[in-house]
Amino acid sequence: ASVTARALDVSNSHSGYKNAVMADIPNSHVCETLDDALIFAEDVLVAVQDAMILQNDVDDRFRSNILEGSGMTVKCSKTQQSSLEEIARAFLTSLCTGANANEIDKIYRLLEPEMYYCNDIVWAQGEESKSLKLIVDGSLLSLLEDEDGARESCYPGSIVGELGLLNGTRRLTTLKVISDKAVLYSLSQEKWQLLACEDPKVARFIDVIAIRYLSHRIQHVSNHNLFGKRSLPV
Repeated sequence: ASVTARALDVSNSHSGYKNAVMADIPNSHVCETLDDALIFAEDVLVAVQDAMILQNDVDDRFRSNILEGSGMTVKCSKTQQSSLEEIARAFLTSLCTGANANEIDKIYRLLEPEMYYCNDIVWAQGEESKSLKLIVDGSLLSLLEDEDGARESCYPGSIVGELGLLNGTRRLTTLKVISDKAVLYSLSQEKWQLLACEDPKVARFIDVIAIRYLSHRIQHVSNHNLFGKRSLPV
């Protein structure tokens, strides 16, 4: 499987999510590139084999329009909130290797859900970095505002903006929503600093995620001459 097919086995307690995944796989799907089509096909095969597998980087989560909201704040039923919480916690468990349930809970409770719609700009290149986002539903595009116009897709299970939050750098790319809707869970700079002071051990999990992402991007940069592609800092 490709890097985008990295997966996590989720316990049987996530049966509701399993059924939703299987029910929402589209009968047909048009991709812009051959690479996207291959990734999508991989994800379908994985879901059919074991729908309890959640992926860190996927081309399509097979989930869309799971919320109805107003403005930038998520407004949904208790059932929908429970579903989102389940998905967000599963993603955090996947990302924070070695974290126990209490540590995952502590991170989750610092996150604020946000709703975005197609073509919304989450942030623009050059803006001050004030948060990181966990993508729970929807697809986004990271755009480099230069003559090359390089771009990179971001999907559910990914964290974006972690480098700016930890390092204090301004946004290195523009982040735009390309799905009908997107649900992001945001960790603000204030809550991150509070966590780092009060519980450095739990804060360390965020540091490790940033290091892992940087290592992945360095590997892509090293393969630039082979594949002719650019890896963008999000």
